[in-house]
Amino acid sequence: MHEYLRLPAVELAKRVREGSVSPTELLEVHIARIKQVNPSINALVADNFDEARKRAVEIEADLKAGRADPNAAFLGVPFTVKELISVRDHPNTAGVVARSGAIAQEDAPLVERLRAAGGIVLGVTNVAEAGLWLESHNRVYGRTSNPHSLSRIAGGSSGGEAAIIAAGGSPMGIGADIGGSIRNPAFFNGICGHKPSGGLLPSTGHWPPAVGDRGRFCVSGPMARSVADLEAMMEVFSPAQDPHRDEGQVHFAKMAAPDPKEVTVYYFENNGLTFVSDAVKRAVGEAVSALAKRGHRVEAWRPPGLWRAAELWMSQVSRSSSESVRELLGDGSPIPLAKEWWKMARGKSNHPLYSLVMASLESVGESSDERSQKLRAHGIELQREIESKLNGRGVLICPVYPRQAPRHHHPLLSPIAFSYCGVFNVLELPATAVPTKTWPRGLPVGVQIVGRRFDDALTLAMAALVEKSSGGFRPASVSQP
Repeated sequence: MHEYLRLPAVELAKRVREGSVSPTELLEVHIARIKQVNPSINALVADNFDEARKRAVEIEADLKAGRADPNAAFLGVPFTVKELISVRDHPNTAGVVARSGAIAQEDAPLVERLRAAGGIVLGVTNVAEAGLWLESHNRVYGRTSNPHSLSRIAGGSSGGEAAIIAAGGSPMGIGADIGGSIRNPAFFNGICGHKPSGGLLPSTGHWPPAVGDRGRFCVSGPMARSVADLEAMMEVFSPAQDPHRDEGQVHFAKMAAPDPKEVTVYYFENNGLTFVSDAVKRAVGEAVSALAKRGHRVEAWRPPGLWRAAELWMSQVSRSSSESVRELLGDGSPIPLAKEWWKMARGKSNHPLYSLVMASLESVGESSDERSQKLRAHGIELQREIESKLNGRGVLICPVYPRQAPRHHHPLLSPIAFSYCGVFNVLELPATAVPTKTWPRGLPVGVQIVGRRFDDALTLAMAALVEKSSGGFRPASVSQP
């Protein structure tokens, strides 16, 4: 495998700026890798190769003429984008058949900012239909497979993004996360991903629309080969002046490795809702041990009331949008469920099984006003307890998902396993997913590191220390069809 397919995006950008790597050569190496692996994993669903080549030539000419911005963080580095996030002149269907043919008219803010930092768009990647599920599968583009094992899921809804990065086809990308949609795919594919604090970055340019409370729960963020890439992307995504950021909050700035005497590491292995595999328990243990060896104080602690995580997430996400699942699947017009189930039985439905299950059970997640208010109060209290415990200089390490990447369809058998991630969306806390050292059966495993609201720099800095102990990015070797 070519060296460029293993290196972090920040290192590739450094070499481009220094002149030791040509932007056109860098691009062609990644395009060749995509063409090699995509027939097997079905991760990239629409390419931008022609425009990308033109842009690489322009950057190369600017470098030779001395016109290139020496401060461009990702000068000449390719990147990909989750198809739910708008990229000018690219599909923006969210895998919904009713939206087939939908083309984005402009870039989402994060895409625009990454382009301005010198990044080159390679194309857009596959998703779960309407971003609704843990597996990236829809009737528009088909199913994405995990590059480490084609019989297993790549995760959702940013599964295509994680898969193409893990396979070496893209150095970095933009995902979005409302219930683990950045962190679960990162975990399943062995890459790094960060869910920002609610209110830190803009969520505009996302479909389904992420506005109001939904925009604080559904946040866009970086996915990449290394934590250093995530940090550099967050700096690009969070300029000094940003009208989308919460009033009174400062922009993101990378921090140095924390003093072990100042940061306590809390951890738990099980949220009280699901069985957790030995592999995942070992991952938590490895991460905690690596930080303990650096001198950090570690303490087992599971936030009280966490066993209500799934219920809390369902209630708060449901109330954050006026559109039903049926309406999302019909792009504004509710799909006829009975008719779709009949078509499903005949193999002719426009929707995967999970979408119809979600639509059928939607009312189960709805709460009365009284119950919804009680759950909201529980969420506020849980948020307060976690932030009080972390006290500005602490992090919480826990599983991303209770087991390694499941086989295709299997997430339907464990529908509340997402709760390890989802609860932190409705609490608006930052969380960084990072691989750990030991991968049983060759399948990636890792942890998430959670912090107080707007302590994104701290969770990333701690994740970098865990990454250092694990040995860093390991690209997948993908089988051919």
